[in-house]
Order: sequence, then structure tokens, then C-alpha cells
Amino acid sequence: MSQPEPAQAPPAEAARRFALTEDWVATIVGLALVVLAALGVITKGMLPL
Repeated sequence: MSQPEPAQAPPAEAARRFALTEDWVATIVGLALVVLAALGVITKGMLPL
């Protein structure tokens, strides 16, 4: 019987690559909303409160 080959570690370049996950998307959208509100693009009348 042949022995299974050990799993290879991913290259260092792949480990450093930036991945746009759901958390990063939510952070970017939240910051964009804060900036738009600070600039006055989003006013109090636009919010359904």
C-alpha cells in the first residue's frame, strides 16, 4: 500500500492576499454612510425614524 502524501502548506503569497469578506463589506458600507451623513448628503428627513 502506498502512503498518502502530506498536505502541502499554502504559499505565503496566498496567505497575505486580502479577501473582501462580508465583515469588510459591512465596515466599508458603514463608513460610507457615516461620511455621507457628515457631508450632509443624508439628512434627517431621509431617515425613517
